Amino acid sequence: MSGNWDTYFCQVDGHPAAILVDLALADVAPLAAFPVMGYLSVSLHSPDEHGLPLQEEYERLGALEDHLESAFTADSAGLYAGRSATAGHFDFFFYLQSGERWGERAARIMALFPEYEWEAGSQSDAQWENYICFLFPDEYAMNGMQNRRALRKLEDQDDDPEKSRDIEHWAVFPHTAAAGEFARAIRDNGFTVLEESAPIAAGDVPEGASGVAGDMSGPSPETGISIHFSRPDAPEDIDAVTYPLVALALTHGGAYQGWACPVVA
Repeated sequence: MSGNWDTYFCQVDGHPAAILVDLALADVAPLAAFPVMGYLSVSLHSPDEHGLPLQEEYERLGALEDHLESAFTADSAGLYAGRSATAGHFDFFFYLQSGERWGERAARIMALFPEYEWEAGSQSDAQWENYICFLFPDEYAMNGMQNRRALRKLEDQDDDPEKSRDIEHWAVFPHTAAAGEFARAIRDNGFTVLEESAPIAAGDVPEGASGVAGDMSGPSPETGISIHFSRPDAPEDIDAVTYPLVALALTHGGAYQGWACPVVA
C-alpha cells in the first residue's frame, strides 16, 4: 500500500475498535473525482473478547485486503481509504469514481473467500465525511500515533526510554491571550516555558533531538503564537505526558504540536 498508513485504537458505538487509515489522503480530501464511498463488511469467524480479530485470522483478512485494493485501485477507479475492526466485523472503505458495479465486483472477490459472510454497499459522500469524521484520527489518537513513531526513532538509536531527560514540547495558539493562559497552566504542572512566539515548522528539529512527534494541526505556526516548553520526563511515559497537553491546548483554542528529546543510552 502506498500512502502514509497507521493504526490506532478507539471506541465505536461503545465497542473497542482498531482503525487503519491512509493519513496522506487528508492533504487532498475531498477529491471531486471520487465522490462515492464504497464499503465491504465481513463477519469475523472467532473474534476475541473485545470483538477484534485474533492474530491467526489477520493473514486471511490481509489476503482479502490485497485483492480488494488491487481490484479497485489498479484501474484508478477507486482509492483505498482505510479499514475498521470492531464488534465482530472487519470493514473496508474505498472512495470511487462511481458506485456502479461496486457490489458486483465485490461479489467476484468474495467468491474467493467463501467462508465469510459479507455485505457491500455504496453511498454518495462528495465531502468525504466518512473519511474525515470516522476513519481519520482525532487529536488524541493522532498524538498517540506520532508518539509511537518518535519512540521507534529513539529505539533505532539505542535510546533507553526509562531514563528521564528534558523533553521539549511545542503548542500553537491563535492569539497572545490564549498562549498566556496555556503558559500559566503548564508552569503549574512543572513545565518550564523556554520561549514564546517562536514558531516551529514540521521537520524543524532541535540539534541532538530524536525528532518532533506531532500533527502540526490547529492555528498556523506562521500566524499564531507558539509556546516552546520543557520538563524532565522519561520517554516511556510520553502518552501520559502529552495527552493532558493535547487537552489543555484544545481548551485554550490551540493545538499541541509535538515533542523532541535527546537520545540517552
